[in-house]
Amino acid sequence: MPTSFRAGSSFSSPIETYQFTSTSHSRTKDALPSLIVSYEVSPIQVRITATHQPLSEFLINLCAIVGGAFAIFGILDAVVFEGGNIVKKKMGIGKQF
Repeated sequence: MPTSFRAGSSFSSPIETYQFTSTSHSRTKDALPSLIVSYEVSPIQVRITATHQPLSEFLINLCAIVGGAFAIFGILDAVVFEGGNIVKKKMGIGKQF
């Protein structure tokens, strides 16, 4: 599959390369040794462009991750706390606040 890689700058020329796959099979005692080569032309080309993420976008993504983790742990804390209160109430231990 043809692949084009461009590093960052739009002024740099792309590096043209190809991606290949290979398959290996084990041979049994009854089979004759053979070599099968097949080549498939792909109408698809992969274009990879390396770009740098702005610092502001990185900070926004970081805040989103931290805020999401804070929200999930807050929900889990509330579930565990309320579950403990329900168990205490059913067992008649301690005061209910």
